[in-house]
Amino acid sequence: RSYFRKAQEIILTPIVEAIWGKKRILEIYLNIAEFGNGIFGAQAAARYYFNKNAANLSRAEAIRLASILINPKKYQFVKSAPLINRRVNRISHDLNLVQIPQR
Repeated sequence: RSYFRKAQEIILTPIVEAIWGKKRILEIYLNIAEFGNGIFGAQAAARYYFNKNAANLSRAEAIRLASILINPKKYQFVKSAPLINRRVNRISHDLNLVQIPQR
C-alpha cells in the first residue's frame, strides 16, 4: 500500500524464499492473514464462520474464506457481494485447472 512497504517486500522476498519453501510461506501466511475484524488465521476464521477446524473445511468453505482475503474488513463474509461471488467463481474455476497434491 506504500512505496516503502513495496521496497521492503522486494528486499525480503528473496531472503524468505531462500530460507522457507513455498508450502511453509503459505502456511505462515494463512496463520496470520486477517479474515475479518479481529479474526486472524485460517483456524480462527474456520471456527468463527463455520464452527469447525480449518482442516475440516469443505472445498466450498475454504474457497469462500479465500475470497474475502482481498479486503477482509470490507467483505467480512458478505455472501451477496458481487465481487466476492465473482472471486468465489474464479477461485473455483482456477482450482479445477490445477492438480492439487493429496495430503
